[in-house]
Amino acid sequence: MIKFNRHYPRVIFTSESSYDIDSLRSELSMCGIYITVVPLTEAAAAVDSAEIMFIYSPEYSSRAKALVESLPKKETLAVVFAGSADDIDPECGALVIPADNGSICATLCDIFKETFKLDPLHAEDEEIICELTKPTQVYYNGTKISLSKSETKIVHFLLSLEPRTLVSKEVIGEYLSLAPGAVPVHIHNINEKSMQAYHDKLVFSRSSRGYFVY
Repeated sequence: MIKFNRHYPRVIFTSESSYDIDSLRSELSMCGIYITVVPLTEAAAAVDSAEIMFIYSPEYSSRAKALVESLPKKETLAVVFAGSADDIDPECGALVIPADNGSICATLCDIFKETFKLDPLHAEDEEIICELTKPTQVYYNGTKISLSKSETKIVHFLLSLEPRTLVSKEVIGEYLSLAPGAVPVHIHNINEKSMQAYHDKLVFSRSSRGYFVY
């Protein structure tokens, strides 16, 4: 789940390799670009919610090839394949680029500017608040925050609501099967970890009436 103040194109990144995504994620976040990572086996199911499908395949992969060639051709979806052009059908409609970080960052920046008319480096109003990935991890403006299972559930629940919607600890506890008294403790831990990782709170409260995210 990604929550923005304004529309921001959703980038699904998938790969079959054990490629270290953290280094690329860090480089992209410096450019103002944030991605949702899914396993290659789940990418086809995630395409409906994507506006950019980025497939990383530096070495030949029959599953990556099949995914590229099965994706729907529609104006609302940009497909990028990072790998060899010889690996896929040239008629599939995907943009093929070299599989290196410099090419990836430059290509995504160009797509943001040309297709979505958005300069990610200067899109302060579109800044990401939080991203949940599979396997479950939480990133706050591109910085990873290590949360417990209950803490992650709270973040996910609050992000599923409209921004700044106040939710009481009793409602959070009932919805997530947590003791109401434990909710403030979990939220304190969430904010302590987000302060350490990003120097800012992730969950806010207002006059003891409830909790919310921006």
